[in-house]
Amino acid sequence: MQLNEIYEKIISTLISMMETRGHYELCDFLYSSNLSSESFYDSYGNLCYNMIFEIDAKKFSEMTINSRLNDYLKKQLNIIFDGSDIFISKVVIRPKIQYYVNLDKIASYCSKNELINKIQLLKNILLDVFQNKKTIKEVVDKYQSLYSFVSIALSDLKIKHDNPYNNLNEALKYCKANFPDYKSRRIYVSNLYDPILKIIDNAGNQTVNILQYTGWSKINQTVYDIKKHFRTAVSVDEFNGIGAMCRHLYCDLANEIYDTKFHVDNKSSVPSKGQYKTMFYEYFNYKLPCQENEDFRKYSKTTTDLADTLVHKMENLNKQQVEITIVSVISLINVIAVLEGNSVID
Repeated sequence: MQLNEIYEKIISTLISMMETRGHYELCDFLYSSNLSSESFYDSYGNLCYNMIFEIDAKKFSEMTINSRLNDYLKKQLNIIFDGSDIFISKVVIRPKIQYYVNLDKIASYCSKNELINKIQLLKNILLDVFQNKKTIKEVVDKYQSLYSFVSIALSDLKIKHDNPYNNLNEALKYCKANFPDYKSRRIYVSNLYDPILKIIDNAGNQTVNILQYTGWSKINQTVYDIKKHFRTAVSVDEFNGIGAMCRHLYCDLANEIYDTKFHVDNKSSVPSKGQYKTMFYEYFNYKLPCQENEDFRKYSKTTTDLADTLVHKMENLNKQQVEITIVSVISLINVIAVLEGNSVID
C-alpha cells in the first residue's frame, strides 16, 4: 500500500471518526489540512512513517498545537492501519508554505479586480504577440505600462513576477528561441500568469471558519453541519437547506440560553415556545442592564433583528446570500459568547 495514493481516504476516515465522537474543531482542522508523509527505517530495519498535516498559517496560529494533539492523531492513525505493515512514528502539524496575500498593501491605488484585469490584459498581449496576432509596435506602450503597474503591485503583495521581460522584443526573442510552436507558447504564458491570477483571486475570500463552537452539544452539531455543507454546496436546493439549518440554529440557541428569570416585565407574559426574538431581547435586557449599556443592548438587539430576518429568507438563496445569513448567526453567537464569559478574540 502506497500512502501517497490514499491521503484523501485517510483524511476522510479520520473525519468520520471525529464526527462520531463530536470532535468538531478537530474535524475543521482535518478538512482544511493537506496531508503528506515521510518514510524512514528505524534502527531495527522497520519501515516507519511521519505524517505531516499542513494548514493555513493563520489557522495554525489560532490553533492550540501541543504534543497531546499530535499524539492523539498518531494513535488514531495507527488504529486505522492496525494489522497492516504501516506504522506511524510521529505526527507533525505545521503551517503551509505558500503566498499569503494582504490586499490592503495595494488598496490605496488598486482593487483586487483591477489588478486581476490588468494581469489578464498583460497575459493577452503576450499571447497576441507570441502568436503573431499583433505586432510589437501596436502594443508596446500598453505592455510596458501594464508591466510596470503589475510588477509594482506584485512586489507590494510579496508575489514574485515570473515574467522577467519588461521589453517586449526581448520577450519575443526568448519565446521564439525556446517555444517553436503556438501551443507551447500558450502554455508558457499560462504558466507565467495563471498561478498568479489564482493566488490573487483567492486572496481575501471569506470563509465561515469564524463560526464559534459553544458549550452546548446540540448547537455544536448544527454549527459543524452548517460549515460542512457550506463547503460543498453548489445548488439552490443546497443553499436553501443551509438557510434552514441557520434557522434551526437560531431557534435552538434561543432555547438554550433563555431562562424565565430573564422575564422581568410584569405587564407581559413569559415568551412562549417559538417567540425566539423575544427570548433574545429579554436575555440582552437581563445581561446588559442599566443606562450605561443602552448602546450595547441596541447593538445586540439589532444583531438579533438581522439574524431573525435572514433566517426566514429560505427560498431561492445563492451562495453569497446564504453566507451572509451564516454571518448574521455568527454575529449573534459571538455576542452571546461574550456575555457568557467566553472571549471570541484571541
